[in-house]
Amino acid sequence: MAKSSDGNAASYGACDIHHFSPERNDNWPKVINAIVSFEDALKLNLFIQRRLHDISKKNRATKAGKQAAVKLSIFTDTDKMRLMVNPGSTAQHPK
Repeated sequence: MAKSSDGNAASYGACDIHHFSPERNDNWPKVINAIVSFEDALKLNLFIQRRLHDISKKNRATKAGKQAAVKLSIFTDTDKMRLMVNPGSTAQHPK
């Protein structure tokens, strides 16, 4: 959960993933379809909107403002599969 809307949040929230298709195994595929329930999709939408709101408050004329991004973290190795929205930066992995 975000501590504040000043962009210093560790996470903007997380929601459950109903299941993966195909199922996770040792030969993890290049594409994973994360099926999310309607209720968790609404949460995900809220979390993404909160991050986008924080990005929109940044000065987009600066390098840091232009590189601000949304990072979606999918946890597959835990008993409770989760999708989390975090602050990200395109500077971490340039094209």
